[in-house]
Amino acid sequence: MTKREANTHFIKEVISMADKGHWTDSFRVKLASRILLGRIYTPE
Repeated sequence: MTKREANTHFIKEVISMADKGHWTDSFRVKLASRILLGRIYTPE
């Protein structure tokens, strides 16, 4: 699995969890957003 594939998989997991309402805790949402932004904008 390449880094890009891993990032895509991670994003899909976060979105699906958010859609199911598992992430009602705002801290978790903020943490996920920070991780996503870090993964997306960090040069390889």
